[in-house]
Amino acid sequence: MTFVYDVEGALEPIRLLVVARHPFRREDMGLSTLSEVERVQLIRRPGAIEAAIDELDPSVMLIDTGFSEGRGFEAIETSIALTGEVPVLALTASPPPYDDVARAIRAGASGFIDVDAHAEEAAAALSTLRDGGAWFPVEDMRPILAGVADDLDTTTTERNSRLTGIMLGLIPLTGLLAALMTYLWRHYLGQIGVRPVDLAVDPSSRIVDSLAGVLLVLGCFGPLLFVGTWLDLVRGSTRDRGLIGWLLGRPRLAHVVLSVVILGTTLLLAFGPHVMLVLVVGPVVLMAVIARAADLSDALPSFLRIKIRPRGVLIGTFAALILFLTAIGGESMLIGPQFGVGGEGGFIAPRVLGFNAQPMLVFNLESGEPRELLYLGGNADLYVLLDPCIDNEIELVSVSQYRLVVIDEVTCAAPDDP
Repeated sequence: MTFVYDVEGALEPIRLLVVARHPFRREDMGLSTLSEVERVQLIRRPGAIEAAIDELDPSVMLIDTGFSEGRGFEAIETSIALTGEVPVLALTASPPPYDDVARAIRAGASGFIDVDAHAEEAAAALSTLRDGGAWFPVEDMRPILAGVADDLDTTTTERNSRLTGIMLGLIPLTGLLAALMTYLWRHYLGQIGVRPVDLAVDPSSRIVDSLAGVLLVLGCFGPLLFVGTWLDLVRGSTRDRGLIGWLLGRPRLAHVVLSVVILGTTLLLAFGPHVMLVLVVGPVVLMAVIARAADLSDALPSFLRIKIRPRGVLIGTFAALILFLTAIGGESMLIGPQFGVGGEGGFIAPRVLGFNAQPMLVFNLESGEPRELLYLGGNADLYVLLDPCIDNEIELVSVSQYRLVVIDEVTCAAPDDP
């Protein structure tokens, strides 16, 4: 077998950190008997990489690609981000699966060997990486490249088909959303004795309001999906120094700090000028999520690529959807409409349902007596008014007998006022 490697001479002994699953042992590849290797440390959980790197200060790392859900490839990315200069040798199954090799190289590995490699091959590979070279066995690369070429013929078609399936799946989802809107509107208004028809509201036509609510939620919490991507982009850049460099040297702390900053900013915008969240941030997050689910993230700019596994994205999106539906359903069914002198109250339900209560100065055209009430809506015959000063009392009045003027808020008379 011919190998591609370049060793310029003996250098310092190798300190090897192995990240591999059970039942892999150091003795399986003769690592404990290699004269080139000064010390070998084996860990079986990718989550322990950071502590192991601090303890061993490795000169070469050997990482198993067979961890479930792609955690081996994530471990390669993490180790390179933490060490910068330490080369990584990917450990694959035998024979090496071409997709595992390709993903390992994309993650930053400098070469690969399979689990059946002899001690001499392992020693040559580790020495080559220690000396700054790369290790790609030529006889293994030929079938690997052939397999990758076969996939290139179908990748574009499969991606387009997957994207089409996702877009078609949104059609029944829109119908379900319309049905849910109708159900929530009836129960929400029923708690104050008002029907949707009294407000000239067709709940099924309020899809735009519900979509705006969904985009608002995505705009608030969606940017958290990009935290890992943004931290990786900052590492090694001109900003990776001083306090930021110190923080980036502690990945977990950096992740928590950036998440808190992002969440605080988006929530501040949500309770204030949330137009940017609905029109810009929410659609961008939705586009990135769809691209990740369709494996089209490479077509997006680097700062919009979600590095979380597709399964994790789907689970997180489903959990967020359940949380969102629970919040709006609980407020609509259990709490009901809330009112104050400035208009409607509540949390998420009024925004998602598009419910509004506008303070009005109401003139009775017969008596001329003005009153300050909340206008909930109306149809061709009736205005629906609410008095927030008298236990949210509802009044249905004739359109022909009243005139409404918009005001800032309702002023309630003191109890002792005549």
